[in-house]
Amino acid sequence: MWRGAGTTRPEGARSWRAAALVVVDLDILDANVERLARVAAEHDKFLRVASKSVRAPELLKRIHRVGGERMRGLMNFSVEEAYLLRWKGSTICSLLPDRTAFGPGDRA
Repeated sequence: MWRGAGTTRPEGARSWRAAALVVVDLDILDANVERLARVAAEHDKFLRVASKSVRAPELLKRIHRVGGERMRGLMNFSVEEAYLLRWKGSTICSLLPDRTAFGPGDRA
């Protein structure tokens, strides 16, 4: 049985594996990013978000948007992850110039 709102599996679902869920208070996230960006500016430093710590690409984009000029790229877990984020359309992944630079199995 599908563990969803109804008793049948949604169209296109292959199995009933548990999906990850995250709840984020965006006001608090924004306030924290603004505070970190302000401290970085006071010390003439820049921030690089570790994508291993923030797994949602949309949150990574939001952090960069809110942090403004104090945010500089991403610290990626691997080249494959950098490739995937770039392939998904992220403009904050500065490791790879375009998605043709490396394939998913390539190593730098």
